[in-house]
Amino acid sequence: DNQWPSNRVPIIANVTLNGKTAFDNIKVTTGEELTLSYDAADHDQDEIKWRFEVLKEATDLKDGGDFEEKPDAIEGLVLSEIEGKLIFKAPLESGAYRAFIYILDGNNHAATANIPFYVN
Repeated sequence: DNQWPSNRVPIIANVTLNGKTAFDNIKVTTGEELTLSYDAADHDQDEIKWRFEVLKEATDLKDGGDFEEKPDAIEGLVLSEIEGKLIFKAPLESGAYRAFIYILDGNNHAATANIPFYVN
């Protein structure tokens, strides 16, 4: 019937890590201070909350909707967080990682975005 639902999901846009996008092949050094920036909004003006985690790049890759083992989140990296900006330390172990941001609107709606980076 071409109408929006009564409550819409929040949105995330303009996700960058140290000013670079997911297409920029981001390389950082172990323990480096990183800034994840993003824009978040909710069409319904719901109060939004955010959650953040850094995961090692998944290695249990399956086809289609098959279950994949989720890597454990790496704890203790966050230095400061305010809406739209998160400062954290790069993991101390070299390898491929992704920073995930989740925006929740309090009405069982969420948006997520992630940005890959490599730690040397």
